[in-house]
Amino acid sequence: MQLLRTPFQRWPLRHHILMASMAVVVLATGGWWFSHTTASLADARNAQLQSLQAQLVAVREGNPGPPTGDFTQSLPLFSRSDDVVHELSRQAQVLGVQIASLTIAATEPNTSDIRKVQLNLTASAEYRGLKAWLAEILGRYPSLGIQSLSMRSLPNDPLRQEAQLSLVLFVKD
Repeated sequence: MQLLRTPFQRWPLRHHILMASMAVVVLATGGWWFSHTTASLADARNAQLQSLQAQLVAVREGNPGPPTGDFTQSLPLFSRSDDVVHELSRQAQVLGVQIASLTIAATEPNTSDIRKVQLNLTASAEYRGLKAWLAEILGRYPSLGIQSLSMRSLPNDPLRQEAQLSLVLFVKD
């Protein structure tokens, strides 16, 4: 106890050596702990990377690239376009999207173009609902695409958005 009351400059040489040795031990222990923690974190991240790479390989093997045949054979029949419209309406109801107007225009088949059905509609909902509805419909029907889309806030309800969009469904005869 008396050592702690005496000024540092008056300590005997052996006490200075003892304190320096303790400081070296503390610093060495801290360095070892830091390197050990960093190494275990690196090992965990490496294992996670290998797992994700294995998943990526599995997904790539499960999805063999684009089909080599005529892609138009994968398009839905023209007669199935009504089913797409019904599903579009049903999903809108489920997700709280209100369809104010819907017009359908089908192009006549010709030899040079792919036949398409154009759906022009006006819908309103919260932004999340509109986004989820579009994602659901576009994910369900790969031959459906957005030709134009415009969104604006409703003047009396800033949380709701009004979307005017034109969808194109590519079909085969």
